[in-house]
Amino acid sequence: MGQNPRKGHSHTWKDVEAEVCDAIVTGMGALTRMNPEAATVFERHMEGIVARDPDQAEGAAVQ
Repeated sequence: MGQNPRKGHSHTWKDVEAEVCDAIVTGMGALTRMNPEAATVFERHMEGIVARDPDQAEGAAVQ
């Protein structure tokens, strides 16, 4: 069946967390090069995401 015996065992959650952090840093670096107001753009985007979640929309703050 082509199963990979390492699947699920090749990386720790700490490794995965580090990769996600690298992706965030890379994305913010790219956004900063496109727009010097990257922090404001990101905050506005996060506010839009929060507003779509009815459980978080009222009283939620982006930190």
